[in-house]
Amino acid sequence: MSDKASSLAYHRSVGSSSGSLSEMSIDPDYTPDYSLGMRAEIQQLYRPDDRSLWNESNPDKTATNVEAGSYAQECALIVRHEPHPITNQVALHSITVQSPLIKKVLDGIFKGFEGLNTQLKQLTFKAPFHPFYYRWHLFEKLREDEQDQETKDHLDLLYPILSEEIMPHIEAMKDLTKNKVISFDYLWTIFAPGMEVYTKLDGQDRLMELTDNRYGASMGGEFFTLEYRYIDCDGSSFGYVSSSFDIDKFEGVKKLVNLDAFPGHLHPDVKNLVDQLHARGEKLEQLNGFHHMSYSGFYTARSSRQIRKRHVESGRIIIDPHTFNIYGTPGPGLGLIESDSHLNSADDELIAKTHNVIHRATSQAFREYQNALNKHEKRRKENLLGGCKPASNLFISTRTMFDISTSQNSES
Repeated sequence: MSDKASSLAYHRSVGSSSGSLSEMSIDPDYTPDYSLGMRAEIQQLYRPDDRSLWNESNPDKTATNVEAGSYAQECALIVRHEPHPITNQVALHSITVQSPLIKKVLDGIFKGFEGLNTQLKQLTFKAPFHPFYYRWHLFEKLREDEQDQETKDHLDLLYPILSEEIMPHIEAMKDLTKNKVISFDYLWTIFAPGMEVYTKLDGQDRLMELTDNRYGASMGGEFFTLEYRYIDCDGSSFGYVSSSFDIDKFEGVKKLVNLDAFPGHLHPDVKNLVDQLHARGEKLEQLNGFHHMSYSGFYTARSSRQIRKRHVESGRIIIDPHTFNIYGTPGPGLGLIESDSHLNSADDELIAKTHNVIHRATSQAFREYQNALNKHEKRRKENLLGGCKPASNLFISTRTMFDISTSQNSES
């Protein structure tokens, strides 16, 4: 694999307002010809190491343009280079987008993307440019469809720089997923924020919504963290609970389905999985409240000193989550479940229709997954038209309805 993909050399790719990335000489007597970021040109900056300031001249040259700092403020892009930590060859470090025309396009591309604000004055993306990777096809489409020539000229400055960085990762990901395997260094390429991820928790199948990912290291070694959210209930309402999951470093490649977590649409029996989780979610919704039940299965016994799992056979139980949350162990706080009705802008529709690089690379599996979801969405709409009003916000969003996990062996 490419050195650029090494988890050891991994850099978090986010927008940044850090002043250290834009320290340049400013000539007070310089008269600008363009407003900030409106010159359709690129200012290149270099530094020999991370302890040095960014300089307007290539390290192989001795001359320095004393007006470059002021001139750079007019440029649409500031592109920075430094020696790669492994190869020691000059490599792309970051790109600062100053062009308001590019920012307007990026605002639509990255709408809803966690941890990124395109309105920053110093909008800086660091290599390997993960946000652009995840929404690369949307970036390509908006660039191709752009009608304003000046905006297109600015986008054409950015596109070839990013394409050279991102396309090798897309090709590598395609090769790996085509063979149904992945390497640790390339885990980030198959986990896009916003997609559903399959895993097992407490022996139960689960589909979580991925919110973020990152590489990390501890005394025990390297790992890849998936941050996700799922739906839970506090006895009164349903809402999101956030948590995280680590995949420990492994050598070579591993089958996708042998990972402790993998993209949900790549499950080998995705149709039955979606059916099962929808049925389980509906069952939990029906059980929300006060019920006398008979139960066979495991339960968690808690004391002041320990937590144990015990088994019961045809035991009489009371389901009362509201009272449990008052007198038992407090559950996590619940986040609001958003309604699909907020997804009504042209940007939202375009984002929903334009598949990310992972879904496009595995389009057949993703299409089967969508068909399984659409079947339940169609049934939900038919129930609403027939006057069957959902009892809670759990049924507002098809994508999140089936995330819930509950014991499956209870009987009335």
